[in-house]
Amino acid sequence: MLSIKVTCPNCAKDVVLWPEELFLIISMEEGGMKGSYFFDCHSCGKRVEKKASGRICDTLISAGAEYEVCSSID
Repeated sequence: MLSIKVTCPNCAKDVVLWPEELFLIISMEEGGMKGSYFFDCHSCGKRVEKKASGRICDTLISAGAEYEVCSSID
């Protein structure tokens, strides 16, 4: 299974996650797909939300992350 390396914006530590540890919300808009993903940092314990470009959304979905499609993301 593919692991995903992200950086926590709260503690600035690199965190290695499995796809099931992420949740992605995506929106299809005129400029293409965009989204946000959420995870709990293994280092500081805080819930994190990070913005995701279409390329990152594609990568996370391909890796097996759970996702939901919404009409728009603010």
